[in-house]
Amino acid sequence: MADIVSRLITPAAAAPDALLSPEDLAKRWSVPETWIREQWRAGRLHGQRLGRYVRHTEADAAAFLASDHAKGLTAPVRLIHPRRAAIHNG
Repeated sequence: MADIVSRLITPAAAAPDALLSPEDLAKRWSVPETWIREQWRAGRLHGQRLGRYVRHTEADAAAFLASDHAKGLTAPVRLIHPRRAAIHNG
């Protein structure tokens, strides 16, 4: 009985990290989901492929933010068409 109670009290210690989708990370970091997927494809952000889906652990996210890969990276900027830039610049 004590064994059952101890497992019920500390389930988080035995449970694996929660898996995060690229959408979850995008919302958390306020960046486009496509940027998250680009970082994964480039090998900068680790993740686990589950069939056709990719999932990231909290440890993957923390490692990415602590890495040199995250420093200096920016989310994609929406480019203004050259003709529109000429109109905006006068």
